[in-house]
Amino acid sequence: MSENSSPAPVPVPPATPKTLPHLFSDMPAHRVVALLSLYVVAFLMSVGLFLIPLYQVVMFLLGHSTWGFSRGMGVVLPLFLAVVSTGYGLRWIFLMVMIAMNYWRDYRHPCPLPDYWPFVSIFLPAHNEGDQIEGALEAFSVMDYPRFEVIVVDDGSKDDTYDKAKRFEGNYVWGTIKVVKKPNGGKWSALNLAYQLSSGEIILTADADGRVDHDALKRMVARLMADQRIVAVSGYTRVMNRTNLLTHCQTLEFVMWSGALRIPQSLTGTVLCLPGPLSLFRRSALEEVHKKFGVLQGEQKEGVYDGPFEGSTFAEDFDVTIALLQLGGRIEYDPLAGCDTDAPEDVFTLINQRYRWARGSMQVIVKYFSRMKIFGLSGHFKLFSWLMSSYVYDMALYMFGVGAQIAVFVLALSGMQGALTMLLAFLGYQFVFRLVIGSIMITTHRESFKPLHAIPFLDMYGSFLLGGAFIISVLDELFKSRMRW
Repeated sequence: MSENSSPAPVPVPPATPKTLPHLFSDMPAHRVVALLSLYVVAFLMSVGLFLIPLYQVVMFLLGHSTWGFSRGMGVVLPLFLAVVSTGYGLRWIFLMVMIAMNYWRDYRHPCPLPDYWPFVSIFLPAHNEGDQIEGALEAFSVMDYPRFEVIVVDDGSKDDTYDKAKRFEGNYVWGTIKVVKKPNGGKWSALNLAYQLSSGEIILTADADGRVDHDALKRMVARLMADQRIVAVSGYTRVMNRTNLLTHCQTLEFVMWSGALRIPQSLTGTVLCLPGPLSLFRRSALEEVHKKFGVLQGEQKEGVYDGPFEGSTFAEDFDVTIALLQLGGRIEYDPLAGCDTDAPEDVFTLINQRYRWARGSMQVIVKYFSRMKIFGLSGHFKLFSWLMSSYVYDMALYMFGVGAQIAVFVLALSGMQGALTMLLAFLGYQFVFRLVIGSIMITTHRESFKPLHAIPFLDMYGSFLLGGAFIISVLDELFKSRMRW
């Protein structure tokens, strides 16, 4: 921690509301009714996804006619669809129950505002972000928060990132902007240098290509201060450049898949990944992580700095999250605290990004299991359960998703009696289900409904693009290919 003492905290004016606005605070009654109705439909469809295929397969194996199939090779398609559908449905039943519990908690017990607003240090690592850095810094200039500092760390950029950021350096009504430059050492090292230079008791990490909402910091600080057990808060990352089908698929991925997992995880205080574009930490919690896991040994290359963020994986955000959880911290999620960020607009850039994310996730999970020798499972069952039911489940799904989907389509189009009918029924049911889930999550995150038109393409996006990137990352990790930042 820096020897500089942080400025005095700012008390909350007595005339302000006592609690943080929640999802239902200013939502019209008809939209509340519509949201709850969609929720009921989604829950019933989750039960249907679980039970209907199971019933059909049981009837089929007992010798009854199901979708016109006979015995023999015809068992492959209904069995596959049943396994996928029942597993998918069971997970959604679990998620929908927990989402409803989270709605109820926020409605009955809104998050209280803190007695004072603590000084916050904002870390902004940047590498070749000359086109975006000015917009990111301008967003902080209109932030609705009384006292904070912004520390920009140029991580060996080869463009004009440093020069553009340097124009913003100085003192402001709300605090200061400091800009430093160092040789390239990776984002994790840039975060560690900012950590060494900072003085706030609360730390926000953001991306240089992002735009943080003006009220996001207050929302996240209020949630963090509401419970001493909470060591970090995750915000919601929105896709800013919705220019084509690929970016709309990523928008749905963030809001439907990531959002629908983080809301239940927040209920148990076990949000598994604090996203780099918008995450809030207690400094004391990061100090504990640094003391326990992050002390570098021996001589380091130029541009590398010690701190709580580690460089042994591609996913420093996931890595520090799991470390905080293993140390007993509670991590929550605020879907209304958002930021905009650029998403890949072409297939090559997307696969490269997801390759790094997937390989980094595998590396972190391997670290988690190695640390279990120290921590054990006792007291960490929630963390273990969420890892198994989300990351490990998704990884297993990716492993056979591409080949399985091709096999199913080949069987369906081969003329096998009843195969095409069954496949179309499954895809139709899944489309309606995703449409309902998408509408719920979009409303929960106060998003635009426009990206819903990309739902029919989510299977191809998930199985072939994300699945392909995952398979490449698995092979590279198995053969220990060199990591390139």
